[in-house]
Amino acid sequence: MKGFISEGRLPYLLLNLYLKQLTGVLFFKNPSNKLYRIYIDKGNIVYLTSVSEKDKALLEQFLLEKGGEYSFTQQPISVVQSTFQIPPMSEIFQQMGLPKEKIGAKPKSNFNGRLFEAIRWELTKLIGPISSVIINDKLIEMGEIKDLFPRERIQELVEMISAEIPDDNRKNIFNKTVKEAIKNL
Repeated sequence: MKGFISEGRLPYLLLNLYLKQLTGVLFFKNPSNKLYRIYIDKGNIVYLTSVSEKDKALLEQFLLEKGGEYSFTQQPISVVQSTFQIPPMSEIFQQMGLPKEKIGAKPKSNFNGRLFEAIRWELTKLIGPISSVIINDKLIEMGEIKDLFPRERIQELVEMISAEIPDDNRKNIFNKTVKEAIKNL
């Protein structure tokens, strides 16, 4: 998993890793090219480094980052626990300004996985492999992540995505087929 994080979207990336209880290494490069390496165990940050920096101030700097690019490699980790006490993820999310309703939320049912696969499939048929990038960009704009996406915002998401389809005929096809696919979920 890799991509770019725009202004204020870092908490949502961390929340996504936390909700999926993933273990691995998150590489994050800020716009000034400072590289962080964040070790995550079952969704929780356990260790953080950046070119020989390894202290609490580094965590605070990372949590304040506004944008950059990331890659996450899911893998077993074997690093020493941090020399300082890393707070629980719920505290980290609060410190980053994530809304309380997102912090305590539980992932939605299998419906969301099927929903996003249907949207991606229909969009890919019309505009090609860039569809995943468009969907992720729109989720970021909405301040949502796939696992917590509320059903009441589906139409808003479909409208935002269809606005990216330049051809009106293809846009109509997309809206019609996605609406039908959603009905069948």
